[in-house]
Amino acid sequence: MILTVVQKYIEGGLISNEQEVYILWMFAILFVVVAFFGVLSNTVNIQAFVSMGVNDGVTVSFLILSVSDLVFVLSNISMGILTAFWALEMDTHYHTWFTVDPFGAYILSANVSFLLYVMTMLTTMFLAIARSMCVAKPLHFKNAFTKNRSLFIHLAFAIFTVFSYLPVLLNMGMSTTFDARVNSNRTLLWITSSRQTIKDIVWTMRDTFLSLASQFILIICVGIMVVSLRKSSAFRQKSVMITSDGTDPRNKSGRSREGQTSSSLSGKDLQVVQQVTLVSILYIVCNMPKILVNLAQVSEPELTIGKRYQNVSHNIINTMTISQLLNCSLNFLVYYKFNSKFRSVVSSFWCS
Repeated sequence: MILTVVQKYIEGGLISNEQEVYILWMFAILFVVVAFFGVLSNTVNIQAFVSMGVNDGVTVSFLILSVSDLVFVLSNISMGILTAFWALEMDTHYHTWFTVDPFGAYILSANVSFLLYVMTMLTTMFLAIARSMCVAKPLHFKNAFTKNRSLFIHLAFAIFTVFSYLPVLLNMGMSTTFDARVNSNRTLLWITSSRQTIKDIVWTMRDTFLSLASQFILIICVGIMVVSLRKSSAFRQKSVMITSDGTDPRNKSGRSREGQTSSSLSGKDLQVVQQVTLVSILYIVCNMPKILVNLAQVSEPELTIGKRYQNVSHNIINTMTISQLLNCSLNFLVYYKFNSKFRSVVSSFWCS
């Protein structure tokens, strides 16, 4: 059964329709501004990593993360524009309207962004796991994450990202039908009667589970990397205590050579660990709204389109998306601060 979905005015919600218009204008501006910065920053990231040479698994992963972030950011530019058109229609009480219903197109675009963000989630998780394993057990995992293995893993991530959400997208679309609000035919959103059930299953198994799991895993990985950074810093500070005969005083305590190796990171490894740690922390902070949204929608059935709290639903999802946009846009600052080679390459772009 096919159902046509349009923006409905629901009384008794926490946010009135008049308030909703102003909030939509605010989010439209935020989407466009943050997404525009994200496009610029990720374009620079991609150019820099390609110029640096994609010769190892770490650089491959950072490059793929930047591509994933760029695609996600581009999808959110359309959300910003559609949100502005949607607000304009509501603000003018549909005296101004568009051939394609912006509300329906916004819902479709939002679902595409839900699909795309999982690739960023999985890539960030892979980087954190790989790097924490390398610093915790360097002799075991230093050469485990090669370029080809990393490419294969990311290809598997991309396939999962698309096909895991495809059932939801296949049960929705846009078609031309009569819209009583404008007294004319125009392109409106349609969904199947089974889409809500499919969406609940996919969101529970894919988004909610992955969000919680990634948060838990990244917190552990960040803890491992922070401890490793502190040990490396302590090792470097104590290295100045080498005796005049060229021996390290700590060797007298019987400390193993492997223990020294794991505590001391090379300059390049130290930069990578710093980058991955901060990228992971940024993800953890920006992923909290997604977890809260997923839990709220599971616990409150009225928090959805066409129900009492639909306006609240729109705005918490927009808040979640802005948070994800920030995560996908600010990695450039981390790379520029903690990767001297990246900084040098980017500086050469600006000087040329």
